[in-house]
Amino acid sequence: VAAAGDATGPHMKPGQIFLDINSASPGAKREASVSINAAGADYVEAAVMSNVPPHGHRVPMFLAGAAADKAAALMTPLGMDVEVVGTEIGQASSIKMIRSVMVKGLEALLVESLTAAHRAGVEDKVIESLGESFPGIDWRGKAGYHLGRVALHAARRADEMEEVSETLRDIGVPPTMAEATAKQLRMCADMGLREMFIDDLPEEITPFVAAVSAKHSS
Repeated sequence: VAAAGDATGPHMKPGQIFLDINSASPGAKREASVSINAAGADYVEAAVMSNVPPHGHRVPMFLAGAAADKAAALMTPLGMDVEVVGTEIGQASSIKMIRSVMVKGLEALLVESLTAAHRAGVEDKVIESLGESFPGIDWRGKAGYHLGRVALHAARRADEMEEVSETLRDIGVPPTMAEATAKQLRMCADMGLREMFIDDLPEEITPFVAAVSAKHSS
């Protein structure tokens, strides 16, 4: 991220906006902004807060930076869904990074819990019990969706969780769960699940956890 800012900065001019939509730590965003701001241009960070498909360019984004309002005024007429969350670089990325402890952490928990349930032959009862403990959540559908995202994007998610760990360290919070999540997602990426499911992504839990279980046995 910082390298991109350094490479782009010399080509920027006053009045221009550099919109950084990378998923990176607040510290990395602040470092990337230095060269852009030195050129007299405006650095604005954007945090993408949902999956790009099916939203396309209308995917929800948080913006932060001194020129965030200016960027939003240009983007909103194009149908883009943006919300300014602050004037300081790092505010938008902090929201995304800290939220990922929960969102990506849930994915890692689902991988471990449901793979174990599958191997123990109690998958259905575990899901049924989750529904009783957390009523109102369709755990079979929710787990199927999240495990499918892991199958396709585990490597990118693991990279993001390493950025999350850096974010937490920077603010003095031990990244215990963030590091564990990164490890779990990296393991899934190394299993080659993306290549296995890229052309036929399962919408149910069993094909995914069966594949992970088989990889553990090999």
